[in-house]
Amino acid sequence: MNYQNQGRQMALDALFKLLKAAPIKSSEYSNYGQYQSLDISKLEFDTWLNYVDSILQISYNHLGLGIIMATRLNIEQIASQNEIFYIYRVEQIKNQILNLAHSILQQY
Repeated sequence: MNYQNQGRQMALDALFKLLKAAPIKSSEYSNYGQYQSLDISKLEFDTWLNYVDSILQISYNHLGLGIIMATRLNIEQIASQNEIFYIYRVEQIKNQILNLAHSILQQY
């Protein structure tokens, strides 16, 4: 396997790990026995978002693909949408990551 294929495989593996590490919505029962669906915390979101950003930066350094930086910019825009719940932003970011993985596979 040549260096370029190794870099591609490393980037894809890291992207799939990001997807697996994405925070998920928790749920609990209130004091009144009513089921409540909860958003994730800002800390959970920010921690995962930093992980995403780091992986994208490392992937870009190895592959130099402009699509990685474009995805990073899209994710920054999604992350800054304060009017929607964190968990919805996570889902949108996961879609960006999946699209990026698909694009990387098509590049080679």
